[in-house]
Amino acid sequence: MTIKVIIPYIGDSFPQYFPLFLKSAEYADFIDFLFVTDLELPPVHPSNVHKVHCSSGELVTRAKEKLGINLDLTYPYKLCDLKPAYGHLFEDLVKDADWWGIGDIDLVLGDLHSLKTEGIFDQFDIISFRQHWLSGSLAFFRNNELNCTLYQASPDWKKVFEQARYVGFDEAARLPNKRDNIYDNLRNGESLQNLNTTCHSFSEVVFFHEHGQRLYFQNRIKEFIAEDELIHFKDGHVFAERGTAATASFLHYHWVTEKRSYKFSYPDWEAIPNEFWVSHYGFHRSHENIASEIADRKQKARAPKAYVLLTKRLLGGLKRRLWK
Repeated sequence: MTIKVIIPYIGDSFPQYFPLFLKSAEYADFIDFLFVTDLELPPVHPSNVHKVHCSSGELVTRAKEKLGINLDLTYPYKLCDLKPAYGHLFEDLVKDADWWGIGDIDLVLGDLHSLKTEGIFDQFDIISFRQHWLSGSLAFFRNNELNCTLYQASPDWKKVFEQARYVGFDEAARLPNKRDNIYDNLRNGESLQNLNTTCHSFSEVVFFHEHGQRLYFQNRIKEFIAEDELIHFKDGHVFAERGTAATASFLHYHWVTEKRSYKFSYPDWEAIPNEFWVSHYGFHRSHENIASEIADRKQKARAPKAYVLLTKRLLGGLKRRLWK
């Protein structure tokens, strides 16, 4: 069985956390990760991680030739909307694969081998790790013509693909009021079909169109760390822990929530160890030092607020002196 995950990347450099992803990909050695980019991969990287040279201009040309669209990459994140079309857009790269996949790199992968031992690849045709929407951070598609063009069942696909801004087509789209979080609605049991979304998303196609593909949609990823919780990565496995006890295992940890916080920081390790922990404040090499490191980071995290208050007081005092 051959599986190829396609990850286009546009930018001046790979992010600081990229080595963390690479370390975890090393353990998923039955999957090939293809980076479609004009950047060079780090000199040392896993043997199942490959570069396919492609500039942003070449991507735009490819989209025109393969999909017949005028792709605007003013905002490179726009490529995420096109994820359900990767099997079509990059059909030459996956033509000899049994499965193709989509993925992000702001994550560490867990025990993907368990999907083989559980027979998931044998029993299903589309595999997602969120129950109520397609998990854009990692998903797999059996490589057949239907799956490669299924995105076209959405009446909005072309209009969406030619918009400059990301609209969430790959997952569940958005609600008209930007303050409303569609994922909260779905987690609370509302049907995607009954929500007034900004476009007809790929998840809506998968769930509510007749296509005959067998679906595996289960909650098996972690995308939030509570204050009293840790993520433990060890030898290609990802666990959630409270205290010293593991509470659950996951197929990957995606720091999509934590990375929005100024309190969360990435390590500057020269080499990524086979075992590390992640807290609400960032990454830790040693379990023994986590408590002291968190305390130190909490203190530093308060510094910006204290600085703002101090600045306000100083400016207030200056104003009073000037007004006298």
